[in-house]
Amino acid sequence: MLELKHLKTLVTLEQSHCLNKAAELLFTTQSALSHQLKTLEHRLNHKLFIRRSSPLVFTPQGKVLLALAKEVLPKVEQAEIQLSARKATKVQRMPFNFAMQCHSGFQWLLPAIKTFSGQQPALEVDLIEKSVFSLGPDSDLPDFNILLTDKKSNHQEFIYQDIGTFELVLALSKEDPLADKAYIQADDLTDKTLITYPLSPEQQDIFNLFLQPASCQPARLRQVENSDVILQMVAAGLGVSAIPDWLVAPQIRQGKLKSKSIGQHGISRKLYAAYRPDQAKWAEHFVPIARRQFSEFSSASSLH
Repeated sequence: MLELKHLKTLVTLEQSHCLNKAAELLFTTQSALSHQLKTLEHRLNHKLFIRRSSPLVFTPQGKVLLALAKEVLPKVEQAEIQLSARKATKVQRMPFNFAMQCHSGFQWLLPAIKTFSGQQPALEVDLIEKSVFSLGPDSDLPDFNILLTDKKSNHQEFIYQDIGTFELVLALSKEDPLADKAYIQADDLTDKTLITYPLSPEQQDIFNLFLQPASCQPARLRQVENSDVILQMVAAGLGVSAIPDWLVAPQIRQGKLKSKSIGQHGISRKLYAAYRPDQAKWAEHFVPIARRQFSEFSSASSLH
């Protein structure tokens, strides 16, 4: 039968693009991992990836299971967090909420929250389901203790701690003529469909830092909630998308997509943990965990 460990293995294989590196990340041996995959393939009567391919290439059947893993594993992680937070019924625990200002952070954020929750038995840790996209000076603040964001708001009461740095790149299909360019210029996008998260242009770096200063606009704008769906649409040639470099790296290694720097010098962004001063003692515990988890995930997904 298909188990969660199989789904985790497939996601790790995509991130690391080889059996040896995947075995290291899963704290097992290459022979044990190979045996696990062969046993699964025998049960399913399908090959899941092409052996000795570099980078590793999934078969159509493997891609089906990989898509399932990306849908199921974040939900399992979040359910574990919620169940763990509620299992101690005899002790009154203090609610502690995380919020996220981008849709593409589940892969590293949920494991970080799970680790933090395990170290803080006095807290009932949860993740606010609806992402917090804007914090204008007059907006009502959501009920969170720590916000993960790549933007600093005008609320002077917030303290910001760096989690890590990433580059915003333009994801393209392999056949897109822009894939042959050294980097993307603003007028390259005037005849393109730009696929984004459901945000207004004023809330997006691709507009604020790149298109608007050059007085350029994409031909069409499509908004999609899910990161994996965005990447699939880009691969199908339905548009281009500005996305964190680590998020698109696995698809590039597998030859599904191309990416280019946005502008000659690229767009580098910082990720922050934002919190009020009265939450500093908790942030001191969480921020090192988040930095380590983000760094490990980014390194596993790196093209270099």
